[in-house]
Amino acid sequence: MELLSGIDWTERAEDYFLGRGANSSATRPMCLGEWAGEKVSDPSFALRYGDHGERLLGWWCWPIRTPSNRIVGIEFRNPDRKEIVKHLIHDESDPHATWVCRPDSFEKLWNGGAVWLVEGIFDLFALEWAVPETDAVLACGRANLNKKQAESLRRLAPAFVHVAFDRDDAGQRGASFAAKTLTETKLRHGVVSYGGGKDPGEIWSKGGKQAVLAAFGGGIRC
Repeated sequence: MELLSGIDWTERAEDYFLGRGANSSATRPMCLGEWAGEKVSDPSFALRYGDHGERLLGWWCWPIRTPSNRIVGIEFRNPDRKEIVKHLIHDESDPHATWVCRPDSFEKLWNGGAVWLVEGIFDLFALEWAVPETDAVLACGRANLNKKQAESLRRLAPAFVHVAFDRDDAGQRGASFAAKTLTETKLRHGVVSYGGGKDPGEIWSKGGKQAVLAAFGGGIRC
């Protein structure tokens, strides 16, 4: 995928992602970095961001994957403010679900592991410090489990689905809706109750690994 050629793992990116909770073992497999610019043939990308993505230079970025581990897009985050843009290279009618996750996540589920659903990548980074290595953390992209994602989970048949969305109103509404959808797909699931912050990423920011373990590692409460 040509978009990956524009992602550069710089010292600046290393400081940022590790500071936000990423385990060093995740940085290269997940293709994290900052957008350094690359000639992209996709005309919709060039129209929005410039032939080389000039309007996104210096933005943090990471790939979006399908359950077959195919990279179908990139998420970009503004380094100066909370602004995220998503560029997909497949048609919106594509039946495949999309996630942000490690490339070995789906293999873990096929091998009988449980899945933990979070909203964004920084929640994923934080929660990975607390969940078993046999489990996978998938970022849905928002406080929502859409139909494509629910169907992909049904096919993957994880041992259990833990819903760990944000503790704000939007996150709790999304968790309730996700639980209803998972009930319809007949997957064993539970909504995770936790304290210490609005979301796993915030808990990490407040107290690092120990705070995350205190919130999630001492016996998960569903």
